[in-house]
Amino acid sequence: MKSLILLVLLSCTAHSFAQITMRQSRDLDKAEVFFYLKKYRKALYHYQTVANDTNRHYAINQVAAIHAIIDSNKNFYREQHLKEVTALADSTFEIGSYLSAQFLYKQVLYYSPSLSQPKDRIIEIDHILAAQPDTLSSKEKEIARFFKNVVNKATSTFHKKEYNRSYDLFERTLGIAPDNYYARQMLKIIDDITSEIK
Repeated sequence: MKSLILLVLLSCTAHSFAQITMRQSRDLDKAEVFFYLKKYRKALYHYQTVANDTNRHYAINQVAAIHAIIDSNKNFYREQHLKEVTALADSTFEIGSYLSAQFLYKQVLYYSPSLSQPKDRIIEIDHILAAQPDTLSSKEKEIARFFKNVVNKATSTFHKKEYNRSYDLFERTLGIAPDNYYARQMLKIIDDITSEIK
């Protein structure tokens, strides 16, 4: 009778061990696939599961490698975003949309406060705007002020990494000004960031 109980316990333990090993193997396989597809956040989750369940050095090393990749991507996206916003600010300035250009140059300074060209352009825009007569109606001023507040709030929530809220606010700005390139670019950037996180 004792040997029968021991045999049942041994087979249950072996079965349980086999299930754990199979789950770890599936997690490792999923991690490898996601890593190959450059879906680093998903790969990280599965590698961490394997690393936490066992002490597999390969999974632990992959977790460290993914953290390095994610950090380098953040810098790459930041630099790319800085270039895009600078180019957009320059083109907006050239077509004479000074308020939009001023806002964009301020965004450039947020990312890189040491740049002198955006500072000079902001000063130049201030002089241009001071010299122009005020031709907007009070209703147009109110809409412009509301639009500016929504864009500022959307940008602020983006910097706080509240991507869902920021996305909603940028969509709202497109409801006010459907041709706003900055809002469209920010929606694209948020899509890129959140697809990487999911």
